Amino acid sequence: MQPTTKSTNTSFNVTDVRIAFECPRLFYLGHLLGGKTLFIPENHPRGIGNNFHKIGSDFLKTAGREPRFLPLFAPKFGKD
Repeated sequence: MQPTTKSTNTSFNVTDVRIAFECPRLFYLGHLLGGKTLFIPENHPRGIGNNFHKIGSDFLKTAGREPRFLPLFAPKFGKD
């Protein structure tokens, strides 16, 4: 019987899976460097991604409640 090695529990999020499909090398480097897959210069602002996703989420909630936004989401099939 082979000795067992302790495995680590590694979790992946949606972005990790997307990066793995788009660029396996970048995914590997990100894993090697502690999850860092976006290389931003030190003097560049950070944290815009979370704000962007919050704005998008807030918009979708508002658009779902406000009737004036419904035409934006109406299907366009059969219309020229």
